[in-house]
Amino acid sequence: MTPVAITQDENIEQAITGALGHLQLEPIIRGKIVAVKANDTWASEQDKTAVTQPDTLRAVLHFIKPFNPRELIVTGGSGAGETGEIFQVAGLMDVVKEKGATFFINNGRPFKGGKLP
Repeated sequence: MTPVAITQDENIEQAITGALGHLQLEPIIRGKIVAVKANDTWASEQDKTAVTQPDTLRAVLHFIKPFNPRELIVTGGSGAGETGEIFQVAGLMDVVKEKGATFFINNGRPFKGGKLP
């Protein structure tokens, strides 16, 4: 059976830590290449509701890093805009840089990793 964890907390980092803490993640993270896929459908300066919020991404990466992945990748592939621009506008790129993760555009043409601006 697949484990599922549900939490609720006003503090998103505590909620994510609570939920992920119920899962046995170390064996699938330690020493592995780990990709975190953020929701990056579309965002503008006025509307950032259709993307993963920076505090959510920060909390997930913060939880994962102590398990020492070989490489931590944040990936996106916006369906309604340029992925790098969406990440920048939404504040996700700041989190990628802050946490020392690699940024990868998964729907770029030709298919290749994106570069941090």
